[in-house]
Amino acid sequence: TSVGKLFGSDEYPPLTHECEWDGISCIDKRWKTVTTLSLSPELNQIIGGTLIEEIGSLAYLEVLELKHTQLKGSIPDVLSNLYSLRKLDLSMNNLTTSIPANFFNELKMLEVLDLSKNDMTGLIPENIGLHSDMSVIALSGNSFTGLLPLDNFSSHNLIYLDVSDNQFSGNISSSLLKHTRLEHLNLGNNLFVGTLGEYMLHDLSNLRYLNVSNNELIGLIPAVHNNKESNMTHFDISANRFFGTLVHLNLQGNWITGVIPNGINDLEKLRTLALSHNVLKGSIPLNLTQ
Repeated sequence: TSVGKLFGSDEYPPLTHECEWDGISCIDKRWKTVTTLSLSPELNQIIGGTLIEEIGSLAYLEVLELKHTQLKGSIPDVLSNLYSLRKLDLSMNNLTTSIPANFFNELKMLEVLDLSKNDMTGLIPENIGLHSDMSVIALSGNSFTGLLPLDNFSSHNLIYLDVSDNQFSGNISSSLLKHTRLEHLNLGNNLFVGTLGEYMLHDLSNLRYLNVSNNELIGLIPAVHNNKESNMTHFDISANRFFGTLVHLNLQGNWITGVIPNGINDLEKLRTLALSHNVLKGSIPLNLTQ
């Protein structure tokens, strides 16, 4: 199948041989067995059309990157025929409708999924992660609804999960705790309810980035700052309904400047305060030493 015929647009130039195009790799030039299709607006590779059914014939395709190429329309069902696909990046386009229900059935090699910053709606298929070993899921900036299905993952190797700026609802699945390799978790700006769990951040000890802001979460403030081994560099739980007393505050290893404010003395229950490896100046408030 000619790659140049795969898009409903006349914008992409018909070059002499597809395997010599920028962003395209083949394992066999003669038979045009395309393994990578990675187009970029920086190289003026703007599609501006729709993905059509013929793309499902690229049986050896491992990487499909069409980020910010002005794609529109829906994701065709035949993408699930790309059995060798490891990375799918259709982010920053104008894709609409929902992810096909059978989309993940045969994508058993898929590791990276990025559909962020589109106009997609509907539910996430429950079999996402069921048949593959996914490490990156980025769905932010859409209008997805319903529950976030994390219960059916066949493995627990997620490192990056960003579903912010959608309309997901319900409780955050306890199955999330099984993904102990998670480093980046962004659930912000959704409609999640319930609690994070007292020991959630203890179990997810590799987390560097956590954002659950602007939801409907309740309960005690997650005990993140009492973990001396924490790698956390970004922690945002704002605009929820958490309560509790701040006992441990760990801000070490940042670029915090200025002086330590006297107002920190108002945290009467504070037992541990870590401020090392910053750019602070001045003296320590006297009450902190008493």
